[in-house]
Amino acid sequence: MDVSYESLMDDPRLTKLVLTPQPVENSDSDFTKLNGRIYIIPVLSLSSPISLHRLSPSHSNLRLHSSSSASSSTLPTPRYNTAVLRTLTPKPYLLFMHHLQKECESFTDGLTLLRVWANQRGFGESHRAVARGADGLANLWWVLLALLLEGEEKVGGKKQGRRPVGRGLSSYQLFKAALEFLGA
Repeated sequence: MDVSYESLMDDPRLTKLVLTPQPVENSDSDFTKLNGRIYIIPVLSLSSPISLHRLSPSHSNLRLHSSSSASSSTLPTPRYNTAVLRTLTPKPYLLFMHHLQKECESFTDGLTLLRVWANQRGFGESHRAVARGADGLANLWWVLLALLLEGEEKVGGKKQGRRPVGRGLSSYQLFKAALEFLGA
């Protein structure tokens, strides 16, 4: 096994361990043909002792140790707070995506089409140039399809939200509905 690490958006606070199989000579258990990798992502439990109100973008979670009486910083730490919030979400996202894949057969293929389309236009995670501000949008595409499949709720008794699209749509129809949503 080759062990390395990667950081999401080059943020060392969002580092994951990557295990890549190495070729094994004279063995029936050579997993290198699968081109698979194992990612170990450190996460926080939803029952974490860190209070969610402390992680708002305007809150400061940086403490300075100095000899002065004012030992805490008043500057907000939105990037740090967002990094901590991201460590709380992998399991709920994974479970919800699995639910969508079971409910809609074309979800995975529609998501693949949408990601290819986005990568070709510089709005995805690829090794080529990315449109300014589009880095880190990998989760946007499946969330967009989830919005289309689940619909929107009424908010405050106002106008009814977007109705869900049919779960029997083909992958191309689902992809086309996502493009129409983006163009609206």
